[in-house]
Amino acid sequence: MKNILVIDTSDNILKIALHIEGQSYFVCEENTQRHVEILIPKIRDLFTEAGHSVQNLHEIYVCCGPGSFTGLRIGIATAITMAFSLQIPVYGFCTFSVYEYLIPNRQILVPIVDGKKHQFYCSFITDRFNPDNQDELFDFDYDTIKDTLSSSPKVRVTFAGKDVSLIEQQLQNDGIDYEWQYRNNYTPQEMLDYVLSLGDNHSLKYPNPIYIRKSEAEIELMNRLKKN
Repeated sequence: MKNILVIDTSDNILKIALHIEGQSYFVCEENTQRHVEILIPKIRDLFTEAGHSVQNLHEIYVCCGPGSFTGLRIGIATAITMAFSLQIPVYGFCTFSVYEYLIPNRQILVPIVDGKKHQFYCSFITDRFNPDNQDELFDFDYDTIKDTLSSSPKVRVTFAGKDVSLIEQQLQNDGIDYEWQYRNNYTPQEMLDYVLSLGDNHSLKYPNPIYIRKSEAEIELMNRLKKN
């Protein structure tokens, strides 16, 4: 069995899973975006707890988003640097793919991540709803999410993720037939379960951040260039 490290810095909850020699060790800590300060120390603590060296790792997996621009860069840079130093493979995965694995029995699955400015990163996952958009990611406001769902067959919608709280009242006011799962997001154990379920012949690739929207720095730079 392979020894793997899994990292998720996509939001303000740091999630790390270490699976080594058949045993699993976890970190789940809300740190208000202090990932850059505590990620490496927490990884080091996990190896100390496990009684193994980082040299025993075979693979590293890291969440590529969608989520916090800064958080994603920190997690991905750390994973790539470690993998390069150890000369082992590193792979990236999408937050929404974890929910797709965790919630198999659904009609329409809509994972939600707060994109700020009243926008939400989301996806509409089901074979029957819109196969052409399977795994496609969107940056929608609430009304667009509602309108997209209204064009689907009248089935129960499953929302996932803690940021559904931001639209919960609107969902109720609009009478949308829905359920809400993973109110606190997935745990490090569930994240690890997803990665382990992929097996050795998975299709995950080298990690690149999933940026559905340009960052504020990019937007500001583009505006400056336009003025010049």
